[in-house]
Amino acid sequence: MSCVCTCEVSGQEITIMRVLALVSGGKDSCYNMMKCVAAGHEIVALANLQPEQELGDELDSFMFQTVGHEGVSLIAEAMGIPLYRTFTKGKSLTRELVYTPTNGDEVEELYELLVRVCEECGGVEGVSSGAILSDYQRLRVENVCSRLGLVSLSYLWRRNQEQLLREMIDNGVQAIVIKVASMGLYPDKHLGRTIKDLYSDLCELNRRYGVNVCGEGGEYETFTLDCPLYKKRINLLASEVVVTTSDPYAPVGYLKLTQLALETKEHTPFSLTSSTKMCLASPPLPSLSLSGERQSQCLQDGCRVWLALDGDPCEPSTAVQSERLFEGACSRLCACGCEWRDAVLVYLYLSEMTDYPCVNSVYKRHFSSEPPARVCVSSSLPEGVLVRLEVVVWRCDSGRSSMHVQSHSEWAPANIGPYSQSYTVSDVVFGAGQIGLEPSSMTLAPPLSQATLSLTHVQSVLESCDSHLTSALCGMCYYTSHEARWSARQSWREASRVLGMSPDCPLLFLHVLDLPRGSCVEWHFVAVKTPSRVTYSCSKVSGEVMGGDATIRSAVDKDRKVGCWTLTTNIELFVPLDKVLKCCLSHMQAQLIKCQLSLSELSYLRVCLPQYALSATCVPEISKLCSGCVGGGEIPLSVVTTQGYLGHNNQLFVQACKFHVMV
Repeated sequence: MSCVCTCEVSGQEITIMRVLALVSGGKDSCYNMMKCVAAGHEIVALANLQPEQELGDELDSFMFQTVGHEGVSLIAEAMGIPLYRTFTKGKSLTRELVYTPTNGDEVEELYELLVRVCEECGGVEGVSSGAILSDYQRLRVENVCSRLGLVSLSYLWRRNQEQLLREMIDNGVQAIVIKVASMGLYPDKHLGRTIKDLYSDLCELNRRYGVNVCGEGGEYETFTLDCPLYKKRINLLASEVVVTTSDPYAPVGYLKLTQLALETKEHTPFSLTSSTKMCLASPPLPSLSLSGERQSQCLQDGCRVWLALDGDPCEPSTAVQSERLFEGACSRLCACGCEWRDAVLVYLYLSEMTDYPCVNSVYKRHFSSEPPARVCVSSSLPEGVLVRLEVVVWRCDSGRSSMHVQSHSEWAPANIGPYSQSYTVSDVVFGAGQIGLEPSSMTLAPPLSQATLSLTHVQSVLESCDSHLTSALCGMCYYTSHEARWSARQSWREASRVLGMSPDCPLLFLHVLDLPRGSCVEWHFVAVKTPSRVTYSCSKVSGEVMGGDATIRSAVDKDRKVGCWTLTTNIELFVPLDKVLKCCLSHMQAQLIKCQLSLSELSYLRVCLPQYALSATCVPEISKLCSGCVGGGEIPLSVVTTQGYLGHNNQLFVQACKFHVMV
């Protein structure tokens, strides 16, 4: 069974798991086992699917490497742990990216094998796999793990392949190439050679032809003769080259391992050297509070829907409020001709973060395998309201994709829950809120490191979606203390310097009561896919009504006709709030007109202001004021109040977002 130990670096408790390793014999599955051991986990068994004898050595499998299968039993013997095997026909009956259990599919063969291992081995809690880039394979392993209540461990996921292969070599993985199927690789020249010998050639082929350095596109397969986990070395004594396709430019062939033997070696403990992720810095505006009567909204314009609902304050139970809130949301979505699967981004506000498990149990029932991105914070809600839900819905049948990684990795935190790391529609990437978790252990980093680490996660997720922080349309940074605010601002300045980001990116810093897992910083961004033509600008507008100058920052992609505008100004004591807000909206409208847009075309408008400036009836008044600015029509509105007070955090923010591409 698992045990808990304390990490010497962060002081956080880490769960040590008994792990079953899926092995093909290749370098990736072996190196991921090394990562598991380095993380403190125990490899208790190996599992492998081998081709049925009459089908030959190599199957056209979408999931499993079968070439080299004759040597897998020696890997188990070399490591001194049991091997569980079954036969596979290598049939993929369901080839959609998101897998649905299908009788006869090769994934079900894996499922049945893992069921047997769990029954016979006992106490297995995690599954190691060597997935690096294939969503197809990762999602299927995660599907099997989810059905069996196991944790998927894919520490190589989304690693830079050139750095990763170098890291494998430097950490003692001795693997030979046993299959080639790519331009520039030839059976008579490259089969049997080590990855160390071929490293420079593979990097050159990547630059010349786009070959995946680690072979993630099926360009080559490997067999691991030795690594630090082996107690004995495997020697290849005899082999046979089998050419299956004699194409002069990209021939296909594999090495049949006809004779292998084990050799005793000196076995010593190992420690891994690792390429580090992007470093941004060492180590959002005011304390978030929401008050006033909340008017539910469900606004529809073509493919655009904005939904905003509060829990019923007459219901004292969080569970009941959550149930009725989602029932009401379902009804409103249906009335707009939408479903939950059309949601791309959800803002979830809780009065107490301790209510999260209860709310999440209701939340997850409404989302399937491709859930929207989500931002979750704890804030002061209107009296009696325990849950608030805001949903950005985009009805679009094509150009949709979610990035929902549930495996532990070194890429970004796993999302075991019902929300994706990102959701992309028509080149617009909606990112989930990211906190400072160490991805491999899912433990919280020290407070002063969280801002940098979580911002690094944002960049990792955006890069996986062919986007970048330099293509951000807008951002939100939620923080829980003034120290966290300072750390976040330092991280943002350093990221801007390192990545070459514009200082004029529309970014809001908001002080909240609490964040998931007790973190002190959470970043959230919306960006466009690269190449982008986002133009950033900053201007000052003045007005006596506002009590001083206001700063307007904008990010606009004119080709896609999407963008974000933020206006920041101070609130003076004796200036009526409605006059200040009306003046701000007027300036915002003027900015939108320059882009041939209006307030009525926005995805949503967010107004953030200090709590002391907001009366109990202010939200309906703000809604009415915004409605007046668009000739009496409804406007998608979010009102967020902050914990500011005169002389400190007494700023008003207006954020206008247009994310829906005009086609």
